[in-house]
Amino acid sequence: MLKKIIICLLVISTLVACSQQGAEEEPSIDKTLDITLEEVETAITEQGLELEEANLPSGNAFIQELNSVSPKAYFIDGRTLSTYVFPTVEAREKGMNDFEEKTATMELEIHKTFTKKNILAFFVEGNEETSTKLKTAINELE
Repeated sequence: MLKKIIICLLVISTLVACSQQGAEEEPSIDKTLDITLEEVETAITEQGLELEEANLPSGNAFIQELNSVSPKAYFIDGRTLSTYVFPTVEAREKGMNDFEEKTATMELEIHKTFTKKNILAFFVEGNEETSTKLKTAINELE
């Protein structure tokens, strides 16, 4: 009877250890699925939006370097879209924290923030239809 209990405990502890190891390995798999700038551009244009490259002044809050990443800036219907492509989700989260710290005392234009995996994008408020299309484009990225 004691042998059966010990064997059951060993089996259970082995299963628990294996399941925890599998959970730890999943994030590294996710890193291979990072989104590229080209994928973002394609998703946005597939929504019928035209991206026009923007050359904004360096003082613009939406094109500042965040967590060592500089954005790609565009105009959509004359409104600014800045897209950051971070190496990881964690880097994106640090980038968002960086943005919040750097702009805490600024009066920012009304804008929408979009995030998906390693992508962070800011769109200076345009019309609702454009915002909805951007949201759809970014949310559909895999």
